[in-house]
Amino acid sequence: MLGCSQWSEAAQGAPRVCSIYAPAPRNERDLQRFATLGHELMHCFDGNWHDRWGRMNPPSQNAAASAAQGGSAARLQ
Repeated sequence: MLGCSQWSEAAQGAPRVCSIYAPAPRNERDLQRFATLGHELMHCFDGNWHDRWGRMNPPSQNAAASAAQGGSAARLQ
């Protein structure tokens, strides 16, 4: 596993927070680590858009999952 993202369940009325755990890029040319950050950021905005084996979910399922998780607003730490 190269990285992960996780939503924190906030108290009622408080904003939810999406935290990304991934190694920091070593420099501006570190494509692998930037790709990992981008991948995890996509999870913060669009939810769990692949299954546990890495296969892509259908777009209709992605939209439903994102709406069920409170939309696409995210605050990163």
